[in-house]
Amino acid sequence: MIAYFDSSALVKNYVEEVDSDVIQGFLRTSFPVTSRFTAIEIASALARRCRDGQLSPTLGSKPRGRKNV
Repeated sequence: MIAYFDSSALVKNYVEEVDSDVIQGFLRTSFPVTSRFTAIEIASALARRCRDGQLSPTLGSKPRGRKNV
């Protein structure tokens, strides 16, 4: 199944949030597609969380539960 994911959904793969487990399930069972701007938006969201002290830079470097990303 092809599924569109926006950056706010994909951030849940990197940061524990409400419905993170749901998004990870969809990512495992679908063919994800997204916008060309998503990588920039995710990087910005993770950088903001690092600046705010909600995420350490080393913890934000690898997706949770994913091996080959």
